Amino acid sequence: MIDMTLEDGRASKAYDFVFEAKQILKPDEQKKYKSYVKKIPMLIKVNGLGPTMAFINSKIGESKREESAYNKIYVQIEQWLIYKKLINENLISEIIRKNSYEYRIITNEVIALLTWMKRFVESMIEGDEN
Repeated sequence: MIDMTLEDGRASKAYDFVFEAKQILKPDEQKKYKSYVKKIPMLIKVNGLGPTMAFINSKIGESKREESAYNKIYVQIEQWLIYKKLINENLISEIIRKNSYEYRIITNEVIALLTWMKRFVESMIEGDEN
């Protein structure tokens, strides 16, 4: 049986995150945001959470822009994990120090959040980034 309070909280926060991205990001970055939110869960499943977050972090550095789609997603994931008390402050720094059990819990939580975010980006943000 699914804990509906947990799912409702995750769904609500995912909606807030997508709404925030739509309000803050420029249209071209919104399309990228939509595309990345849809692709990141598979990157996590194939490569692992740590390498995926390191990849996203490297893309933030390349763009040098805080209003980039990658930055928005990274910050939102970090905020969620802090809210859930799974990390304290720095996403990458903390997940690479977790034991395998904690790492799996965090990975599952990130994928669950992104699953909700994928549902909302489909209806809230137009277009796809190719």
